[in-house]
Amino acid sequence: MAHTHARLDADGIPAYLEATGVDNRRLYRRHHYTDMSPPTIGVADGISLYRMWRPARRD
Repeated sequence: MAHTHARLDADGIPAYLEATGVDNRRLYRRHHYTDMSPPTIGVADGISLYRMWRPARRD
């Protein structure tokens, strides 16, 4: 993930993903992703994907 983020950041490109569960959501939050609005997409009865966004970073 660090390699991909470094390439995206170098080119000023944000990242979008759909986390498959709360554990993955916590992982991506540690990598500077935030919830989008609306935060979830229902894909089946009782199953949701968590929409997340990470702006390009200039550290």
